[in-house]
Amino acid sequence: MISPKLSELKRSLKKYLSKKTSARNILELLSNENKLNVSTSLSIRCLIEHIVAEPSQGTQKFDLESFDKAIAYMYNIINWGFVSDDISFKIADVEISYLESGRLGTSKDFSNEIIQPFYDSKFSEDVKDSKDSFKKKFRKEKKEKNSDYQKTDLDDPFEKEFGFHIDDLFVVAEAAIQVAFENKRSYYLDALDNFVAEVLKRAKITEEVARKCIATFSLINRGKVENVKEFGFKNPDFYPWRYNRALSLVENTLFLAQFQIYNVLCFVLQTHVE
Repeated sequence: MISPKLSELKRSLKKYLSKKTSARNILELLSNENKLNVSTSLSIRCLIEHIVAEPSQGTQKFDLESFDKAIAYMYNIINWGFVSDDISFKIADVEISYLESGRLGTSKDFSNEIIQPFYDSKFSEDVKDSKDSFKKKFRKEKKEKNSDYQKTDLDDPFEKEFGFHIDDLFVVAEAAIQVAFENKRSYYLDALDNFVAEVLKRAKITEEVARKCIATFSLINRGKVENVKEFGFKNPDFYPWRYNRALSLVENTLFLAQFQIYNVLCFVLQTHVE
């Protein structure tokens, strides 16, 4: 009996082989699928940021249809945010029109003539880099016997800004990864005190430093998504279409969510761990 997963893989393979098998067509196919995956994953990450910052108090069940709608809303927020920045910062001369369907439409000249060629070139580089990375990762490497931390120029500025050593953060992050991988679910969910105890079992670090690391690099309930200045952040830090945001899930892989009177910590693994 063929497993459902194997059947799915076979169908996917037939889909690939049904198209012309030239390198160019395969690259184009991968590029299109990558765009869809990136858009979806970005929307989901930004939804998580929104829910943590402003937890819902609703009583209706959040079913699959609601989840799809939420992703679609966030996808459009991100896209229109990009358009807004293009216009505000005069990055592109975007024409906006009112369509017969009642929706707003934007010209795609800048995207087609500038962004798309850049994306195609960058994606080709990414494919090559992935091949090189695969060869490097899956070869037998000689492990260094000396695993002591080597101090860098980043250490002193980091400690001055955050109040703890950067090596402490690495220790907590590694312990958190171990906890998440040992968990049967695809995420870790437990009371904050329990999580701290799990970290201390695996890391030679004080409880004070562990809690400081967790508090510094965690997303928290801000009451409202736009409440950023009172926490020492700037408005662009919560704009989902901006890059290098201090309040993004990529920058803060832990988040503290409050349910009633309990503070609960969820550790979410990234798509890859380097």
